[in-house]
Amino acid sequence: MKIFIPVILLLLTFSCNKPTEILYVRAFYIMGSEFQYKLYCKNKAICEKAVMESQERLNRIDFVFSNYRDDSVLTNVNQNAFKNPITVPAEFIVLTERAINYSEVTGGAFDITVGKLFGLWKTSASDGKMPDKSQIDSALKCTGYKNIQLDSEK
Repeated sequence: MKIFIPVILLLLTFSCNKPTEILYVRAFYIMGSEFQYKLYCKNKAICEKAVMESQERLNRIDFVFSNYRDDSVLTNVNQNAFKNPITVPAEFIVLTERAINYSEVTGGAFDITVGKLFGLWKTSASDGKMPDKSQIDSALKCTGYKNIQLDSEK
């Protein structure tokens, strides 16, 4: 019995001595929202690398598709594409083509061109009043996925 107890204690000591995982938390603001990563890793450097690579991808998405940035591709499209053709990255074309497809499949229930209407209603709601008919008509002139013209050849 005296030998048996030390052997059990020895086994418990080594079996419970696994490398512990650390909680790695990182938060940042992007695309008008706070993103937060919570990762459990045995190696902090691996967590940092994973978060860094993911954040780089999110920064690219933010630069191309954010409507919260004055210098994004999307903002440039919204401000200038109706005046003159503009050049956009291939990923913008691909996502826009998919969005148009979803608009067609849903009969227009999904429509990426509703930004002006959304902004109008958001402003009106914060002011506590309904937008007037002329404002709605003006926003509707900027709406309609069928009005999007893509030239993916250029």
